[in-house]
Amino acid sequence: MIRYTFIRSTLNIPTLASHCNHADLVFIASLLNGIIDSLDLQATVSFHVPSHSTRHHSLFSVPTHLTSYDHHQHFHRMLRLLNHPPNTPNT
Repeated sequence: MIRYTFIRSTLNIPTLASHCNHADLVFIASLLNGIIDSLDLQATVSFHVPSHSTRHHSLFSVPTHLTSYDHHQHFHRMLRLLNHPPNTPNT
């Protein structure tokens, strides 16, 4: 039996998670660059502007949520991904 990881690495196929992360990054970049024309979505993006120099380098302000359901909303998940991108492209 041939293992999935062997086939994926041999054919250089990215994981589903990395593919989804890439699609999220492309969507947010398209939204911020005006390629996607949605003022409602653009209005929900909040930039994090610190009042003084900190070690916290998040670009976007993502609200905290009380429930797991709200925490995993698509748009907020995308902004969290941009604040903390994965280290390797195929993880």
